[in-house]
Amino acid sequence: MLASSSPVGPEGTDRMPIRWRPPIALVATLVAAPLVALVVGCGSSEPTADPTAPTLPGTTAPATTEAPTGPVLASNWNGVRTAGSGLVIAFYGLAPTTTPDDPCQSDYQAVVEESGDEVRVTVHGTHVDTCAEDIAYGRSVTVPLAEPLGARRLVNGATEQAETAFDGGRIPDATWLPDGWQQQSDLPADPHAGSVTAWQVGWGPSSSSGSSCGGDVTSITLTVGSPDLLTQTWVTSFTVVGTATVHGQPAEQARYQTGPPEHPTNETMLRWSEGTDAFVLRSAPSCVGDPPADFPVLQQLADGLS
Repeated sequence: MLASSSPVGPEGTDRMPIRWRPPIALVATLVAAPLVALVVGCGSSEPTADPTAPTLPGTTAPATTEAPTGPVLASNWNGVRTAGSGLVIAFYGLAPTTTPDDPCQSDYQAVVEESGDEVRVTVHGTHVDTCAEDIAYGRSVTVPLAEPLGARRLVNGATEQAETAFDGGRIPDATWLPDGWQQQSDLPADPHAGSVTAWQVGWGPSSSSGSSCGGDVTSITLTVGSPDLLTQTWVTSFTVVGTATVHGQPAEQARYQTGPPEHPTNETMLRWSEGTDAFVLRSAPSCVGDPPADFPVLQQLADGLS
């Protein structure tokens, strides 16, 4: 099963979760010398009291040519995107390591082999297939390359599966965030076999800030995809309550509310298109009855995307 506490809307609908609520291991981009084979590490995350709370970006592990410290993660990736001259690879794994000897926790490394026509990446974990719990966590690792992927073939070295990278250049940078907020997730918007058609990044305050119910704090996610993103059920299930403008383009303010009046589930959304891309900013609280980010916050974040 997947470890998730996302609000998914009323039974029978196809509403997409706000994001993957499992802990996300994020790694700062590593500076790599031009190596034929490179091992990069996914650093340990900050411990959290709630195992479903998002983790903070991990510490950066140095690039090394030494062999990885754990076995191969022999599974398909959930998605991959370009990130500058490198890659972000997303997959299901174990919880981030807070206790090194815990067989249900793991750090991850990626071994990279580059040639003129192929990039082969093999993910390794400190613990692989050692946990009896049937829980999968969304994990990701940032992989530096000697040069951008370009037209080279990308291969999952563990499964020999050829992969198509989502163009990370389509994802804008956030030049403004609420005080104390930081990026918390960097994952395919809808993990599935085949090419990823949309990608999602998320921001929020430190998980140590807590929330009224002890779960995740309110966060905001940005989903970037093709224009048909705006026709997907999880987007259209939000009711339009106003209009706005983002970067000179018309935008819709929308809200989703369900549940009893005394304990409503309340989410906000700002959605628009620019050129051939569609953008959806969405906010949802983790605790029933807590408010999401209001529209002025979504607007300021959208205006600062570049």
